[in-house]
Amino acid sequence: GTCTPSVLGRPTCSCALGFTGPNCGKTVCEDFCQNGGTCIVTAGNQPYCHCQAEYTGDRCQYYVCHHYCVNSESCTIGDDGSVECVCPTRYEGQKCEVDKCARCHGGHCIINKDNEDIVCNCTNGKISSSCQLCDGYCYNGGTCQLDPETSVPVCLCSVGFKNQRCDQKENPCDHYCQNEGICTLTAFNEPRCKCSTNWSGTQCERPAPKSSKSDHISTRSIAIIVPLVLLVTLITTLVIGLVLCKRKRRTKTIRRQPIINGGINVEIGNPSYSMYEVDHDHNDGTLL
Repeated sequence: GTCTPSVLGRPTCSCALGFTGPNCGKTVCEDFCQNGGTCIVTAGNQPYCHCQAEYTGDRCQYYVCHHYCVNSESCTIGDDGSVECVCPTRYEGQKCEVDKCARCHGGHCIINKDNEDIVCNCTNGKISSSCQLCDGYCYNGGTCQLDPETSVPVCLCSVGFKNQRCDQKENPCDHYCQNEGICTLTAFNEPRCKCSTNWSGTQCERPAPKSSKSDHISTRSIAIIVPLVLLVTLITTLVIGLVLCKRKRRTKTIRRQPIINGGINVEIGNPSYSMYEVDHDHNDGTLL
């Protein structure tokens, strides 16, 4: 390396190609390439590894079978450096990336080591090399359809059932009442909603109509006026009844009394009394 003095008294080294460090005492390729890889120094004084056929990575740190093959740790390497993965029974494909059990579409996958293949115990009980997605997927009469975008089976449940595979009975009250309405079932198993104050409608889906201020005033006025009118009417009726009763008693107690005037009996009749009593006692007014 070339030493360059410094005004601060600390010289620096310019290393030759292939060397590095403060004093150029370390080679660039020292302990850089792994697994027998050959190190080459680039023009920029950077290490570069030429790996053996079965290894890969910037430092030859990966065994090519582990790095290249997805579900296998075994592979063969051709003279030209090509890699061929040795797949387990369950997997297939160039990199063992395809799972054969996916053909079962939810059915139980059975690995047959004798012929290095799999068989499916499908949800409908059939044993086959593959299962149709909708075979026995929906329960209780549900109709199975495949989603056109994802190819995932989707069930259209018959009345009274719900859930992803129609395997659960439906409660008529489930999600029936809106806006925190309370749902109850009638004797005919039909849902009915009891809505909160601010909501109305069969399913509490509409805001309740708001009464105006004048309506509140009118309601309060009626609540006050009606009892007062009834009370006044009752009092008036009682007063009239009492007056009539007193008048009737007073007229009955006044009798025609004989008056002695100079030895002559004079009878003075009460016209008011005569108006109310037609049939008088025959002994009234007789001479003593």
